[in-house]
Amino acid sequence: MPSAVDDFDAGPLYVHDPAAAYDPVRSEARHAAMRHDIRLLASLLGEEIAVAEGDGIVELVEDIRAHSKAARPAGDDAGATALTRLLASIETPTALLCARAFAAYFQLANVTEQVHRSYELGHQRQSGDTWLHDAMGRIVGQGIDAETISEALQRLEFRPVFTAHPTESARRSILSKVLTVANLLRELDGEEGANERGRLIRRLRETIVLLWQTNELRSGQPRPEDEAQNLMYYLNQLYSETVPWSWTRWTRSSPASASSSTSPRPPCGSAHGSGATGTATRSSPPS
Repeated sequence: MPSAVDDFDAGPLYVHDPAAAYDPVRSEARHAAMRHDIRLLASLLGEEIAVAEGDGIVELVEDIRAHSKAARPAGDDAGATALTRLLASIETPTALLCARAFAAYFQLANVTEQVHRSYELGHQRQSGDTWLHDAMGRIVGQGIDAETISEALQRLEFRPVFTAHPTESARRSILSKVLTVANLLRELDGEEGANERGRLIRRLRETIVLLWQTNELRSGQPRPEDEAQNLMYYLNQLYSETVPWSWTRWTRSSPASASSSTSPRPPCGSAHGSGATGTATRSSPPS
């Protein structure tokens, strides 16, 4: 299976500008651990594809990856020509399998990056080296008093907007398997990971097998009820975990929290828009 991790650019270290602070994985040690996990998942995926589709598909995917690397902007014209010839020679059924293999690989690589980035973000939160801490520092530096900040926080609204574009749609069965991979990677990196490594890798293998065997697309056109259920999948996680957690971090970073014996009350609510329904809905604050 392809492994682009050796060419992965970690990007700049943390900078004090949220718009420019995209930092997949900050430390070299964590980056090395991420590369190791991506190779592990790529190896498990390649083994499953070889069993299910044959060694020829795995070899073809690797050929495409190698030709694509040679055809990069820094490469020569011969590499691009060879890649074009190779792709043109692949029959449609085989091309679909190759596309699925690349999609599955990048899906696993992306979730691995998210897991390791969560470790880095946790370290940044512990050290206070976060964009939120910087933002509050800038606000205080402008001479804005705690009462004004507290009043502004009461007007804070959370407004996620869900797209209805079909290319952004993912089946919940796929999402649940990807989430299982993320949880297993966290266990593998945890304190008990060394003792449970064999069991966890077997679980990863089983999950990747199911992921490959699951069709990414529905057999029929999604109904409004299906889209509503997909939205609820995300809303449940947002309002049960992300929103309350984010509000807690906001209030702890606020000067108003440090100058008062009681924490500011949660904001009045939140609003979310959906391209699937064309409406915006207001909901109560998370408890």
